[in-house]
Amino acid sequence: MVEELLIRKIYKTEWEEAMRIAWDTFILFEAPEYSKEGIKNFKNFVNDPILKQMFIEGKYLTLAAFHNGLMVGVIGVRNENHISLLFVDSEFHHRGIATKLVERAKEYVKNEYHRDFMTVNSSPYAVGFYHKFGFYDTDNELTTDGIRYTPMLINFQ
Repeated sequence: MVEELLIRKIYKTEWEEAMRIAWDTFILFEAPEYSKEGIKNFKNFVNDPILKQMFIEGKYLTLAAFHNGLMVGVIGVRNENHISLLFVDSEFHHRGIATKLVERAKEYVKNEYHRDFMTVNSSPYAVGFYHKFGFYDTDNELTTDGIRYTPMLINFQ
């Protein structure tokens, strides 16, 4: 567990750092399970100027976890209740950071967007994490554009 952890919306100037964390962590933990097409499509996603513009316009919630001023994790939420990325720097895995990011995103979705559930298309690597958090599968693992995922949902109490 990381004692000194700040979770907040990122600033425009922090977008590239957030996407770098997503990309670097993807390459280490996800890419070995993906086809070249999937890797290329994920790279396109984190470098997508339309996604960045949505973020700038406030249409793509992006929160980050900071430890001693260093960004160590990021979560992105699109369509007000769909987690579209969740990554924690490899040096900070298994310290509760991803859990705190999901909890904060859940609070935001519930209180600011007034939604009563969240969805995620979980990578194979994160299925167990999401299950522990209370998400359940809504379908079997699927592959779209080379990206492997299991659709999941959590209802808020």
